[in-house]
Amino acid sequence: LPIIGFSSYIQSPSNLRRVLSSSSTTKRDETLVRNLLLVSPIQLDLQEMLLEKLPEYFDVVTGCSLEEDVARLIINHFRWLDFIVNPDVFTDKLMQVLSICPLHLKKEIIGSLPEIIGDHNCRAVIDSLEKMLQEDSAVVVPVLDSF
Repeated sequence: LPIIGFSSYIQSPSNLRRVLSSSSTTKRDETLVRNLLLVSPIQLDLQEMLLEKLPEYFDVVTGCSLEEDVARLIINHFRWLDFIVNPDVFTDKLMQVLSICPLHLKKEIIGSLPEIIGDHNCRAVIDSLEKMLQEDSAVVVPVLDSF
């Protein structure tokens, strides 16, 4: 299974950063991960694998560039996908990770939800965001923006 080999490869932070970064200066969104996310049979496994890597990068200092912030790089790869194979499962996993994110990343993800989720599974997203609003007033502005 190629996804298992890929999982082993990205255990190294430098390898993960390498597959999330563009090798071309002309097309920023052409990365190995971006291309793999467009392969239907492995998309969901890859999405879950990347979401599970997020907590390892929660401690990044806010204000660093996108190339230095692996968590933001991962989230950025979920934006504007041509399709989502299983939007319900992906949304549930994303909402689980979102609930444990540090505030700066939580705001980033919430602000990106319209581009990540699109019109899929709006009810689950709204329910999760309502719950977050009740728990943390610091997310009010990004939540209202995403609505």
